[in-house]
Amino acid sequence: MADIKRFQKAEHIPSLHIFKQAGETIDGNLREMELLVQQVSAKKEFFPTADTNLLFYLGSFLYDFYALVEECLLVIARAIDRWVPSSLDWHERLLTHLQKPIPEKRPPLLSAATAALLLDYLYFYLNFHRHCSNPSHAKVKIMSENLEQLYRKLVRELNTFVGFLEMLQRARH
Repeated sequence: MADIKRFQKAEHIPSLHIFKQAGETIDGNLREMELLVQQVSAKKEFFPTADTNLLFYLGSFLYDFYALVEECLLVIARAIDRWVPSSLDWHERLLTHLQKPIPEKRPPLLSAATAALLLDYLYFYLNFHRHCSNPSHAKVKIMSENLEQLYRKLVRELNTFVGFLEMLQRARH
């Protein structure tokens, strides 16, 4: 956990209202992600004989999962960093940005390992149709197999970060 005293002097700490909104978004998205992970886990047993429809179905869960993750990351970037990427490669820049600490604002949000996993899901997200219509469907299978691991890492890192923000709020008030 980051040294809270180092961040107490930050000029910008989100207001209690913004902090609560961000926390509610993150909590809600984590609950939705958990349901998606459960759905994918329940269907993994069908992989050896998976047909195109099932793989599109699973692919849609992976797509939705990444969209929820990205919403959490954007909420944090807006609320804490007051920064939102706007270039064509903004998805990648967001992942890179949140791996780095911002002096006097926040410690790193994502570990390099989690960001690397997310980058794979990002490429799937951006190329959803191509991956799901591929006859081998290997990408959908691999990503479905890794989803639980990624979810556990995200929960741990997002909860650690939210805990940091809560401590910062208490220290400031």
